[in-house]
Amino acid sequence: MENESKNKNNNMRVLFIAHCETLYGANRSLLGLIEGLKAHGVESSVACPKHGPFTEELSKQKIVYHILPIKYWASQEKRGRWDRLWNNFIAGLKIAIWARSGKFDFIYSNSSATPTGAFAATLSFKPHIWHIREYGYLDYGLELDWGEKFFKFWLKRAAAVIFISENLKSTILSGLKFKKGKVIYNGVFSKEQLEKIKKEREIYQPKKNFIFIIMGQVDRGKNQREAVEAFELIMNKYPETKLWIVGDYRPKAGAELKKECDAKNYGERIMFFDFVQEPFKLLAQADCLLTCARYEGFGRTTVEAMAYGKPVIGFDGAGTQEIVLNGKTGLLYDGGAKNLAKNMEKLVTNPKWAYELGREGVKRAESKFMLEDYARNVYQVINNL
Repeated sequence: MENESKNKNNNMRVLFIAHCETLYGANRSLLGLIEGLKAHGVESSVACPKHGPFTEELSKQKIVYHILPIKYWASQEKRGRWDRLWNNFIAGLKIAIWARSGKFDFIYSNSSATPTGAFAATLSFKPHIWHIREYGYLDYGLELDWGEKFFKFWLKRAAAVIFISENLKSTILSGLKFKKGKVIYNGVFSKEQLEKIKKEREIYQPKKNFIFIIMGQVDRGKNQREAVEAFELIMNKYPETKLWIVGDYRPKAGAELKKECDAKNYGERIMFFDFVQEPFKLLAQADCLLTCARYEGFGRTTVEAMAYGKPVIGFDGAGTQEIVLNGKTGLLYDGGAKNLAKNMEKLVTNPKWAYELGREGVKRAESKFMLEDYARNVYQVINNL
């Protein structure tokens, strides 16, 4: 699909650069942002590397998109980095030509995983907004193709840089004199969506099973292995407990973890659910979300769980510690599986308290992470350029 929108009302026109075709956190946040910006008269289109679940959703929402050779500029090996650089330059050049012809006013990179937006903005003399959502090496084990200095050279050229947490901002900008960075937490739900969620929330009543859930692609960065190890420490003592692992487990680390669990014949005690379009149905049935990543830039699923009234047990670091209020909306732990297991046991033995933590989480989600606020804050950044 490659069709153009006409600027009939002289509205602000923004081209968003997506780094992948999946429907995980970054692209889900982008969809919400595009929807929220409509209220501010922003006409949005998207450049994406290939067709997939993300472009299917763009089509459903009648959002214009373009398929371009957008590549990561970070990987676990340097092989192929010249090809990646060339493809990103070609993609950036095409965008620049469109921008120079008057089709876009701003170029907005939705991730730090690709430099395409930075190249396009420089070639077209258009303002570039860079939305930084990941640490890179710390959370995904990815090494920058051309090093940190090259990344920061392009980062400094951006007209504005948005970070999804204070911890991410301080980490990325460490040692860099930079005044353009602004923290804007992701908006996860609109007011309309929250009204629907209220109808799905369960009224507290004693349950036979206590279900822990951990969500996201199963890999080393998300650290589902620690959740399994912690659950193994309490599962015999509390036979009514279950652990649900929701997310694509096909990557190597995920496949290994599932194979190990299958070999132990855990049956329904530990269950894997491949990536599902509507994970909220599973979240609504669970009692507590676990988030074990050491470097979670923001933690979209953390806020989603809070909106559903679920307490969160999260690792005390990175963006998670900015979302979860320890002892009020959930529990934070340090160390490893043993400390996680202790916190899990606290909620299993006191489900009423778990419910109360979840109720406080709802209030925090509604006051801090609304889509309308998110879109308004981003619009202000763009509009001030």
